[in-house]
Amino acid sequence: MPDPQECRPHANAGAALTGAGNLKSRPTLPSTARDRLLTRAGSGVVGVTTVEQHVEAFARRVIEDAMIAGDRACSLRRAEAFERSRPRSGDFAGRATREDLTRRDRDLAAVAEAWRNRAELLGQEPGLVS
Repeated sequence: MPDPQECRPHANAGAALTGAGNLKSRPTLPSTARDRLLTRAGSGVVGVTTVEQHVEAFARRVIEDAMIAGDRACSLRRAEAFERSRPRSGDFAGRATREDLTRRDRDLAAVAEAWRNRAELLGQEPGLVS
């Protein structure tokens, strides 16, 4: 039977990529790029914190999207694994009765459907399911 923990992301996966928790490792723009971003036509100078916050929010969103896409793909793979685990005619059943096999088939089909539903939710609303 597939391991349900197989596709779970590490709790600090996003923090490691964004440098969260370590303020000294925050990515910075080269000075010429920073100067170009700070000056806007007709509006004067925008504060550095605004630009840094924007860049940080953008980086966080890119990482979240990548993690959600990866989690969605993982959920679809899990659904396929549970579908493949369902009993088929011709499989060795051992001492399992027909009722046991029917119950096992029904349970595995329900779990596979739950994983497909989770993948569908992840595809519709980012951050809806964790």
